[in-house]
Amino acid sequence: MSHVRREKWMNQQKTNRIAKISLLLIVVIFAGFIFGESWLPSDQPKIKNSCKTYAGKWERVRQDGTYETVKIPGECAAERNEVVTLQTVLPQKMKAGQYMCFRSAKQDMRFYVNGKLRQQYSTKESRIFGKMSAVVYVFVELGEEDAGKTMRVETQTDSSYSGIFYEVYIGTPMGVWNKLFKSFGMELIVAFITLVLSIIAIGASVAFRVCYHKRMPLEYLGFGILIAAMWLITNSVFRQLMFPNLSLVNDMTFLMIMLLALPYLFYMNAIQNGRYERGYDILEKIVMLNFAVCAGLHMTGICDYTDTIGYISAFCVVCIFWIFITIFLDIKKKRMREYTFVAIGIFSACLAAVFQIFFYFQRSNLFNGVILALGLIILLLCSTINTIQEIVMMDREKQQAMSASEAKGRFLANMSHEIRTPIHAVLGMDEMILRESGEEKIREYALDIRNAGQTLLSLINDVLDISKIESGKLEILPVEYDVSSLIFDIVNMMKMKARDKELDFQLHVDERIPSRLFGDDVRLRQILVNLLSNAVKYTEQGSVTLEVAFEETSQEADDTVELLFRVRDTGIGIREEDLEQLFTAFERLDEKRNRKIEGTGLGMSITTQLLEMMGSHLEVESEYGKGSVFSFRLVQAVVNPEPVENLGKRIAGRVAEYEYQTMFTAPEARILLVDDNAVNRRVLVQLLKETKVQVEEASSGEQCLECVEKNTYDLIFLDHMMPGLDGIETLQEMRRRENGGKEVPVIALTANAVTGAREMYLQAGFADFLAKPVKPEKLEKMLMDMLPAEKVNLPKNVNGGSVQKKEEEVIPEVDGINRDFARLYCKDKTIWKDTLRQFAVTMEQEAQKLEKEYEQLCRLPEGSEESAQAFHAYCIQVHSMKGAAAMAGAVTLSGAAQMLELAAKENNGKRVQDITPHFIEEWREMKSRLLPLFADGESAGKNVLESETMRTLLGIMKSAVEQMDVDRADEILRQLKEVSLPTEEMQQALAALCAAVTDLEQNDVIIWCDRLEELYEEYIDHR
Repeated sequence: MSHVRREKWMNQQKTNRIAKISLLLIVVIFAGFIFGESWLPSDQPKIKNSCKTYAGKWERVRQDGTYETVKIPGECAAERNEVVTLQTVLPQKMKAGQYMCFRSAKQDMRFYVNGKLRQQYSTKESRIFGKMSAVVYVFVELGEEDAGKTMRVETQTDSSYSGIFYEVYIGTPMGVWNKLFKSFGMELIVAFITLVLSIIAIGASVAFRVCYHKRMPLEYLGFGILIAAMWLITNSVFRQLMFPNLSLVNDMTFLMIMLLALPYLFYMNAIQNGRYERGYDILEKIVMLNFAVCAGLHMTGICDYTDTIGYISAFCVVCIFWIFITIFLDIKKKRMREYTFVAIGIFSACLAAVFQIFFYFQRSNLFNGVILALGLIILLLCSTINTIQEIVMMDREKQQAMSASEAKGRFLANMSHEIRTPIHAVLGMDEMILRESGEEKIREYALDIRNAGQTLLSLINDVLDISKIESGKLEILPVEYDVSSLIFDIVNMMKMKARDKELDFQLHVDERIPSRLFGDDVRLRQILVNLLSNAVKYTEQGSVTLEVAFEETSQEADDTVELLFRVRDTGIGIREEDLEQLFTAFERLDEKRNRKIEGTGLGMSITTQLLEMMGSHLEVESEYGKGSVFSFRLVQAVVNPEPVENLGKRIAGRVAEYEYQTMFTAPEARILLVDDNAVNRRVLVQLLKETKVQVEEASSGEQCLECVEKNTYDLIFLDHMMPGLDGIETLQEMRRRENGGKEVPVIALTANAVTGAREMYLQAGFADFLAKPVKPEKLEKMLMDMLPAEKVNLPKNVNGGSVQKKEEEVIPEVDGINRDFARLYCKDKTIWKDTLRQFAVTMEQEAQKLEKEYEQLCRLPEGSEESAQAFHAYCIQVHSMKGAAAMAGAVTLSGAAQMLELAAKENNGKRVQDITPHFIEEWREMKSRLLPLFADGESAGKNVLESETMRTLLGIMKSAVEQMDVDRADEILRQLKEVSLPTEEMQQALAALCAAVTDLEQNDVIIWCDRLEELYEEYIDHR
């Protein structure tokens, strides 16, 4: 062991030696390079570039003809707009290609050699605003022939720069620029460094804002340094090499100076957390006013920027003074430790700014921007350090908060699982007691157990909801929803609770409310249920009222509506001093008086937070001992503006309606029903049973095409979303074929009855469309309109006579199955019971199929073509499950399936992955609750319903083999083997069917399914 450690230590020492040698080598190379370039002679090819300061004698030529010797660089006393003339005698020796270079100080300039105009400079013709020419270096070309001649220079400007002359150079243009670069190159380098740093600061700040959803003060500083960098570049002596329009560049320089203070005021206000916001706000407005006034005076030609620079500089000094005052106040309050590094940087930048202003008014060559740039770079470095400290602290706090949230989430998830599991077991056994026990007392105890268990589940859901809201994981998911269905569900639920307490439940709905809206109906339902549940809980006598009013929206858009919801009760009311505690989580008011009322005190807290997430708030009016009114407003988008009309009467009518008499009979009519979902087909067949219409079924678009080629139909119902050929593709192919039902009217079956659906289907060639879940009266009315008139027989006496009712078996209440919702679409109890039986039988196959699609989707990379196809397949399957659940009355499952369908259509993988496992779990829980209801068929004998079940199972078997769904076929076989077949012929048919399924012989499967169904029907008829 010691040998291994020694070897490891020696290898580490060897690595360290190599690293040290490499570092030393790099240092030696760079040191040699710097020394050589500094001390060794130049070996470049000689370029004839020369430049030197012109040392000739200059004389001023006055208007009276007298001469006065002047010194250049220097200033000649002159009035504004006065023409100032200087002259000099050129050297006796001149070379070709030489130039004399002058700097214009906002002056128009003209150059004469021996009295002839050689060069002139003025921007009078090109400038847009202002009345002075921009600062520029003017090159006057000279030749050998100009040696010893007199050069005269005339300047004129309407500014304080009148009579000012800068250093004059003579040489080649490249030589002049080289000399200028040696003098002022650092200014340009620092300007571009500052520009790059400002862009980095802004980019980093924006990235931070995107990641942390918070604006950092560094962003303001970044824009401040960007403005300073632009000022340095546009004010550089090299600007004429970079920009074509110097007048615009000159204006840009002053605009940047006027705006320079603004970002730093924002920055310091943010750093100091708004402690002196009022003062900063006043200064910011002054800066903006100064900008507007000075820019306006310049553009109108009243006053040039150079004449207002004094006021601009004064405002900058005032801003600097104010920043110093706030820092001093923070030092006095011991608050500066929050931004120590920033204070050091801002002090450096402000000091540099003061020096820069001083040098400007001295017209010194030191006015080159380097001092200010260096001060700002120091400020940026200090601010960066401060920002890094803040980010580190924020990350530390975020990690702590995430750890706490994860721990809380794990606790709640474990709590939910650990409590739900035994509750489900208790409720399941309790349900068996209710079914099997005949003793009244025992059933009474069992009902108490069920009610207590449901209450406990509700409390757990409240705790999980408040946890999701606090952790930010609860989202508002807007979808299209039907107002009538939403209110119907809520009213039906609350009426039962109110009836149990002998309370009067009233509903008032504005008839003008649009029938279909866009919003989060799940959360809206939760809010209304919470408010109404509380109203029922805390009301001992009197009434509970739900009011839904319509008010014109204040928005200009016509596609939104503002709804006003009110919940009134005649309950115990709330004391005025208790109103503040009403929305506090886990708080209950008047605990002594309300101790017998169940609840956690979370409902109102969840309600208020949900409303806040939806852009609304809850209003409360209450009088202790007399009752309360809870109200809120909610803006929703309008999908279908058709009004709901008298919803109260419609709901009452729907609840009252139970038995249904068919509108017509048509025994000679023949229709084809095409739907990939066996439950949907079964429901439609049952709904049409009393009409005596001949119904044939097809489970796919391909099978539909085969049927229409062989047979003639009066009408075809065609589902839109199917695997393989969908409804629209099937219709298009049908119309192309000569013998393929070219003239037969086709009705689209769809669960997506959204705005514009009718127009879309009519354009695609459908005669009409029928929304799922199918309403019986609408289905029959559509058949009456579409079928040939000679085949439709109207009843002689629709309302007269007695209708014989079959004795119906009672199905116990099932958690998650809304009977009243199912009655909207299946008014006949027998049809609904058979639909529910079929739903229960096929639930496991549907769940397995969805699991396969889900697993396939999870394996594929997001964004790929295969992923898009997988989303489509998943969408079709969950669409089918949505319709089946709605037909059975499983409203919650149907709503969850709709949410998954929308997520799949949007290719929202995250939402699909978040919801699918829970959806499948809930789906199977529903299956476990439903299957025991239909498990006693063996002992009940062979009755009509069992015959219907056999026909349904065999129909599913044919569909499964056609779609090559082996798992579903095996499951149906397993169920068929458990059925007692009374004759040897039936047993032989089942054996032949098993062999055909094993060999995947599709035609044989269909033949033996039909044979077994025929034998079974004969047995039932003769039994």
